[in-house]
Amino acid sequence: MNESTVSERSLPLATRIRRTALTAACTLAVLLQLQPTAWADTWSSVHAPDTRFSISMPGTPHLEDGTQSTVVGDVRVTNLVAKDGDSIYSVSVSFLPAFVTNFVGEQKVYENTQGEILKRFYAKRTGWARKTRAGHTGRVLTFEVPGEDGKVSMGGTAEMYYQDGKLVVIAAVTPQGETGDADRKRFMTSAKLDHAPSADVPAE
Repeated sequence: MNESTVSERSLPLATRIRRTALTAACTLAVLLQLQPTAWADTWSSVHAPDTRFSISMPGTPHLEDGTQSTVVGDVRVTNLVAKDGDSIYSVSVSFLPAFVTNFVGEQKVYENTQGEILKRFYAKRTGWARKTRAGHTGRVLTFEVPGEDGKVSMGGTAEMYYQDGKLVVIAAVTPQGETGDADRKRFMTSAKLDHAPSADVPAE
């Protein structure tokens, strides 16, 4: 095992989930500095800036909206991340140049996104299928993350959709069990791809 592998495996789960944003054929390491949080008492609907996407998230999500340099040029990436106890919920929206998907195709974008998520979490894939939401067909990935330091293993779900030049990646990782599974399902099913926003989510 080389030094880079040891270093990557030593990263906490919250750091790994913040590194799952993908811009077409290349991946972006999203470095969001989140502080540990207690369990959130309330969930509320939030909107990703300059999109018609909304989702229900616990507490106050951390918002990062900026431009990142990639092999395909500068790409705007918006990330929303919420931590609720040991659970992590994230949304990443990458505003991709049209030529990227025209060149590599949506299927390759989805395959690369899947591979990056599994790699970052050292996860075992348990499912991979097409999924249609609000008329948009994307992919859904389910996976299992081994428990760390004697903790219970984590269950993960990620959905990805490409629409109107935007790649939307929705991901949740929660402790396996009745409560964690229910929270993960609540998060994923609350996503709306074509919801007209009334206000943007406040940034921390």
